[in-house]
Amino acid sequence: PEMELETFYGQLTHIYHVHVPTAFPALDLNEPTSFIFAAIRECKLKTDDAQLDGLDIHFYSKHGQLSVMDVKTAQALVGRVPSASNEWAIVDRSAALVQA
Repeated sequence: PEMELETFYGQLTHIYHVHVPTAFPALDLNEPTSFIFAAIRECKLKTDDAQLDGLDIHFYSKHGQLSVMDVKTAQALVGRVPSASNEWAIVDRSAALVQA
């Protein structure tokens, strides 16, 4: 199957450091190794507002599932600001606006 790059937003809830103190050949670990994992709760995005096209601002009011992943897969940190109707606006500065 062919993979496609997709953007997801979530709230970082925990960071875990896992240390494997000895080699573990069954996992192809030939020496002591450390891993850093991030627990991230998905933000359920609402349909984008056409007036905000191209600004990388997205709205959410609910969270989805919690996922634990290698922290290396997190590409950028973004901010959030309160909006009307108990929603939050995600302000993504990782793409086009960074160069503006």
